Amino acid sequence: MGIDSRPVYKFSYDFSTQGGGVGIIPLAGLDIPMYSIVYGGVLDIITGFTSGGSPYLSLKINKHNDLLSQLIYSNAIWANTGLKAIIPVMTAATAVKLTNVNDRPCLRIDGGDVDGNTVTAGKFNLFLIIIPPSSPPQDL
Repeated sequence: MGIDSRPVYKFSYDFSTQGGGVGIIPLAGLDIPMYSIVYGGVLDIITGFTSGGSPYLSLKINKHNDLLSQLIYSNAIWANTGLKAIIPVMTAATAVKLTNVNDRPCLRIDGGDVDGNTVTAGKFNLFLIIIPPSSPPQDL
């Protein structure tokens, strides 16, 4: 169990096994139950990101940029190792509710229309604090 007995889910990305092409890359980890709420978390960059181009990176779970806004790969958040804040910060205003069975944490690599705007290295763990659903909503 996690903080205040809330479960903490761990997700991982490693360029060496998951690649770094433009697109949306699902993170390795357990499925979060539908109707759960992502209440908080932390990003731990193990290996800083590199590229031969200028891709923009973000983290999403339900919609683009809901876990971490889009930033160029060379920004300190992605390029430097260590712990980084994400958007959900233990408040209702920043929490993200999972409403689709396919909602799962993903790394989004946006290269625009430029060849070579891919990731060439990078590794991280993403830890999410979850409020599990008590039961599915009755009105769905």
